[in-house]
Amino acid sequence: MRIVLLALLALGSVSPDELISTRCQAQCLHLMDQRLQTNVDLRKTLKHHIIQLCKDDSTCSACSAPCREQFDDIKACKKSCVASDDRETCEDSCHYLQTIYQEKPGACPSVSNSSNYECSALCQMDGDCPETQKCCSSGCSRQCLKPRSSDIKLLPIPRNISVQERKRKRSIIIRWATGRLSKAQMAQNANLFLVQWRWGLHADEFGMTEWQTVTVRNKPYAILKHLLSPGRFYEFRIAAVSQDGSLGFSTPSRPFKISKEAKAPPPPKDISLGGSKLMDSGLWNQIVNWNPPPSDLPIKNYQISWAASTKTEADAFEEQMRKKTTLEFAAHEKRSLAASDDDDDSFIGIQERDRNSVVVPSHSTSSEIQGLFPNSVYLVEIHGTVDSSEGELHGEKGVVFIRTGDAVEGRLRGSESPEPEPYNGPKARIAHGPVGENEETSEELKVETSQTSRPQTKLSRLQEPAQLTVQTPFFDQELQTQLSWTHPELCGGSNLVGGSGGTFSLKVRKTLCREYQPNHHSDTRWHDLRVSDCSAILKGLSFDCDYKVEVTETLSGMSIVNGVFSTDSCEQTSSLSPIPCSSLSTPIQCQVTSESSAHCHWTRHHDPLQTVIGYRILLSSPINQDTNTTINQPQLREVRYENLQPGYVYTVEVQSITNKGLGRTVSTQFVTHSDLENNAIQRFPGGEIIELPLESSSSSPIFVFSLLLTLLLRLL
Repeated sequence: MRIVLLALLALGSVSPDELISTRCQAQCLHLMDQRLQTNVDLRKTLKHHIIQLCKDDSTCSACSAPCREQFDDIKACKKSCVASDDRETCEDSCHYLQTIYQEKPGACPSVSNSSNYECSALCQMDGDCPETQKCCSSGCSRQCLKPRSSDIKLLPIPRNISVQERKRKRSIIIRWATGRLSKAQMAQNANLFLVQWRWGLHADEFGMTEWQTVTVRNKPYAILKHLLSPGRFYEFRIAAVSQDGSLGFSTPSRPFKISKEAKAPPPPKDISLGGSKLMDSGLWNQIVNWNPPPSDLPIKNYQISWAASTKTEADAFEEQMRKKTTLEFAAHEKRSLAASDDDDDSFIGIQERDRNSVVVPSHSTSSEIQGLFPNSVYLVEIHGTVDSSEGELHGEKGVVFIRTGDAVEGRLRGSESPEPEPYNGPKARIAHGPVGENEETSEELKVETSQTSRPQTKLSRLQEPAQLTVQTPFFDQELQTQLSWTHPELCGGSNLVGGSGGTFSLKVRKTLCREYQPNHHSDTRWHDLRVSDCSAILKGLSFDCDYKVEVTETLSGMSIVNGVFSTDSCEQTSSLSPIPCSSLSTPIQCQVTSESSAHCHWTRHHDPLQTVIGYRILLSSPINQDTNTTINQPQLREVRYENLQPGYVYTVEVQSITNKGLGRTVSTQFVTHSDLENNAIQRFPGGEIIELPLESSSSSPIFVFSLLLTLLLRLL
């Protein structure tokens, strides 16, 4: 007989609390309906406006308050009732929530004998299962299954969903058939319909978002005003819910798209110049700020481009903008305004051959352009990019001109003015000046010049300091970049590749990584490289990490230049061929480091709709009922465990905490052995993305026995 230990699987793409929450609300409406039936004046209102009446009724409002929240246990639920206007009713609702979470309507189906060969514990109560599924036991297994039979009091599943666009654009009406209702069901005013949608850029369900609740109605239709965005395909599904429960959701409607087409976003708003700074190299750094434009679709990123321009072009453009601003406030000069717009069309912009560009993420509203020559004029263009059903759309360009000052005057002003606020936003180019030997390691993409005195060396007497230039990292079989530096004597006064005049010691060290990769994350040692040229190629870099660089002259040990640079994430890295990003990282990995310790890492999940503010890590073992809970900050995606028991199976669950609540969960398992030689990495099939309630572990004696037997088979 073969026994297989099943890994934790996904319990569904929809929060299992949606139907339970709506059933709780239906119970509150039912209680209010019974309480107010004797009120003749309110009978008609109860029939048509029972949801609004509940909001205005203090008792019903107190009853429904816990229904809309998620709680770890009943104590936390009752704690939320302290400030309620009707505390007793609120606490009664907490008990009702606990009851309907423990058991859903229906009976478990009979399971075939094949389940005796597979032991699993995927749930503890019915509420751990998605939608209408129940937690059913069979032998040594507990799993989520659809009920075999259901209560005849439950409302029929809605069908024949239709979506129609109204005359007013971006407004729709959704209708559905309720099915045949009994007289008792028709007499109820507390029957609710849970409306959910999902959307995508294409009419393909595999590319759509997860199901989200849009509204709850007590009528067989719903009107959605100004909620749908152009350029998206929507699908809807409906569930009929009463105080007795629900039979589940209908089949999804056909993909629907409103007639209004998505447009590329307009130019970013309020483009302005922030602070500027003269670097020791004699070049200027300039901060550019903007505000997001209104857009039908979410902004994917911003592209900032700049190129050398002329004072004449800058003056002409700025004069056009002044005229346009004046005419916009003069309603009687609309024709002149149109003529002014025609004049704007004559503005050519940046030629492709002269363009320098950088892409920054959508959450950024500023960027620092580095390495601008003094006494120069630069044209800067900024536009947003969105993904649509028609492909990638590039927005209109906003324009601003940069006029750099004189280097000598800038140094004089800089010596008399206070230090500017440090800039922590995205950089448009990496160009680093030298730092002192005693300066602390920086984990930002920025290098500051040491102002302390140094021993008199050849370098300190030179008029122009050394300059470190880092090529944008790219992927060619492996992640790599090229470094080059200038030195008036040792490099022949240029940074040309191949320029030589001395032997250099190049030291590189990883300082910070934002994305875990196997065998890369914890390697923060210094790596030494000796070169005879003023350039070097670094290979074997890690994605989404910061690096520190130190260049010294080998013979004298004189510091030439120090700096830091950063690599992008795998998805954002340039490459001539597609990068197999999915094979370079896994959701979660655990490495057993000794018979009683382990080290786990997990990757960052990118979701533009949510921001991760922390992680909740659970370590559990079926043999030991205690659960170790750890809370990590968002930048810390690893955990170390000590004092583990040899020969135990441990389960690690990592759940993200987002600005919208609890996010996705990833899970894996590992085994500790008394023999460290057999203790490399023991992973059960897992690492999957799962959606679980906060407490769903089990310690059934049968399940413990199956785990022990599995361990024995693995150790044989």
